[in-house]
Amino acid sequence: MRKREGGPSLGPPEPPRAEPAPQLTSPELAEAAERASLDEPARLGLRAPLVDMGKARKRARVLQRASAAGLMGVHAAPGDVFAGSPGESERRRLGELRAAVRQVVQESVDPDRLASALTHFELTRAEMPTRVWFLPLSGEASPGRTEAARYNEESMAIFEASCLSRGSLQRGRLGRPIEPDTVSGYASALRALLSRDSGMRVLVPEAAETARAFIRGANRARRSGQQRGSRKKRRGLRARHLRAAVAGGRFDRTRSWWARRRWAAALCGHVLLARGGELGRVRGKAFDASAGLTWADVSWHEAGEAHATHAGCTVHMPNVKVDGAGGPRYPVPIRRHGAPGAPSDPLCACDMLRAAWDEDVRLLGRAEALAAPVFRRTARGGAESALDSSDVLQLVREVASAAGETALEEFGAHSLRIGGASDLCDVFVRRVGIEGAAAAAKPVLKSRGRWRGDIAFIYQRVAMAASMDVAARMMGVVGVEVEAVFSHWAQPAA
Repeated sequence: MRKREGGPSLGPPEPPRAEPAPQLTSPELAEAAERASLDEPARLGLRAPLVDMGKARKRARVLQRASAAGLMGVHAAPGDVFAGSPGESERRRLGELRAAVRQVVQESVDPDRLASALTHFELTRAEMPTRVWFLPLSGEASPGRTEAARYNEESMAIFEASCLSRGSLQRGRLGRPIEPDTVSGYASALRALLSRDSGMRVLVPEAAETARAFIRGANRARRSGQQRGSRKKRRGLRARHLRAAVAGGRFDRTRSWWARRRWAAALCGHVLLARGGELGRVRGKAFDASAGLTWADVSWHEAGEAHATHAGCTVHMPNVKVDGAGGPRYPVPIRRHGAPGAPSDPLCACDMLRAAWDEDVRLLGRAEALAAPVFRRTARGGAESALDSSDVLQLVREVASAAGETALEEFGAHSLRIGGASDLCDVFVRRVGIEGAAAAAKPVLKSRGRWRGDIAFIYQRVAMAASMDVAARMMGVVGVEVEAVFSHWAQPAA
């Protein structure tokens, strides 16, 4: 064997040592397996990978409930037809693609909406446990297309009647009457599920009348003796309420971190036209940074940057109701009321938000503060302490009470959104007159409120300075809405 001078003998070179593969823990393996099962379409290149795995898990659980309730498999899947004997690889590929198609189709199901409908259906089924609720339109188990469709339509009407008879299942509203249109939405959710699962409708046009006629009749009966288009009264928390709360000194907004943060939440909810759950989270759900507000979603502007004369900020708001968690953010700018160097204004959302940011940086440090929910219950709390919609409801009613309102049941978590939208429109009434206010306000209102529709307006672009000016002027609105004057009147929904 060759020897190296002054050293040990040289044998065959040793093979390079491979780095040991990282060992996944049991929870990691389970999570990887779950993602693979829930995200097969992404593996096959049919769509982008799922972002919101929580929603995918929820959908899977809801579909399991639907299957247990007898809502899946009403129509048997047709068998495959082959011209010859298929091989194992052909069968495997067919199975992969079929499963992926089925999963993508099921992803159009809204798990929250379907879950509410399913709960009512499970209770209806428990009342009549031996009844078969839906029959196939074809095949050996079908009495015929028309007869099966009539049977299924009557099942929907019976389900709707059971829902109306049972009343609400919501916490705090158990057993109270629910609107026929809400029940019609539950029936629509079941129809959509049955159609997607079977690949065909369980109803045919000539038989789809009983359930619709029942809901129309229930609506007429429910509204008889009421004003046309009436709804549950929900008033807005207006700028005048916020001004009165400051002037009267009946709302604590300065004595503690919690008091200062709640006041900032009230001002921001109003000027941002925020839904109750958009300031933090929906009651009963965990905080999700992709759907809630953290300090990373707020950007600051010096005077001369976004606005020629004033400083301001932009809050990048979610629209969870439309886009779901992980959806796009919508920039909603806020201008300072005062010019550079002016003292802080207790009615200025930008000033209060900046004070809250500075306070969090002192308490947590910049890096930790950026990841923290903006509106939370405790100064050093994390995601678990984020405000939820019930906290916003309580905040709204306390501000309304401090402003002298007594009918507090007319104010809800949506009152900040209603009041902000009302004050924004009044700004334009004062600027351009009532005749031109609607056209002038609409693009700004839709931009700030993150509403969709009216395709013509997508071609308009809202000026940053104009939107910031409107935000600053909203606090000067002095008008009183009709609902505040007439206690018996609730403005129609449409």
